[in-house]
Amino acid sequence: MQKIISIIIATYNSERTLEKCLHSIIDQKDKSIEIIVVDNSSTDKTKDILQFFRKDIDHLISELDDGIYDAWNKGIRISTGKWIMFVGSDDEFRNDCISDLKKQITIDSNFDYICGKIMFVNNKGHELKQFGQPFNWKQFRTLMNLAHVSSLHNRKLFEKYGYYDTTFRICGDYEFLLRPKDKLKVKFINKFFANMLIGGVSYNSFYGLKETRNAKLKNKVNFKIFIFFDYYFSVFKLILNKIKLKLSFIKNNNLNRKFDNSI
Repeated sequence: MQKIISIIIATYNSERTLEKCLHSIIDQKDKSIEIIVVDNSSTDKTKDILQFFRKDIDHLISELDDGIYDAWNKGIRISTGKWIMFVGSDDEFRNDCISDLKKQITIDSNFDYICGKIMFVNNKGHELKQFGQPFNWKQFRTLMNLAHVSSLHNRKLFEKYGYYDTTFRICGDYEFLLRPKDKLKVKFINKFFANMLIGGVSYNSFYGLKETRNAKLKNKVNFKIFIFFDYYFSVFKLILNKIKLKLSFIKNNNLNRKFDNSI
């Protein structure tokens, strides 16, 4: 029996966050949903947690992989859902995420990609900033502004454009969505569907900016001069932000020292 949604989770030494992630999904799961976990031979307690939830996990692969996109590709190959979703082991669904997305499919399934908004949170669960905008090709070919966590990919997308390019380490999801260019049919729902833990490898990362540039070049989304301009401008902004953070850290330390000396 074909499922409506396949949820694919890639894990590696995820003992700190995995239980919370799985609970947020399993609590909303019904018979139309399948959960696929691809674990990169974790060496911490991840495997124990997966065994504890084994009855709720439809497919479990535990073997070495070549990064998150290799793991996702393995999940796609064994999935049966008409729609495919990718979730990080440190992400968390909000209440009614699955039921709301299923309603959208029922209303109109003639889309390639269905997404909403996510909230970046810190490790204490404090909300920091929101992410996710309606699809606009001119903006999207400049930067990734669609919330990938908890989004739905029509299976036909992978049948037409192939799987993830595993040469990308952190921006392969953006590269994949660039392939259809302005023909990508996106449905945006103005609602929060998930929380995403801030501080991953792509967050404030020079390497992430480089991969973003390479994804644009690979798919020829614009003239090279504009792609490189976007890249160097983004690098410049990231350097400025890092300098501001460092100066703020130094200032706070100096204030703390003055306060300690005054006591």
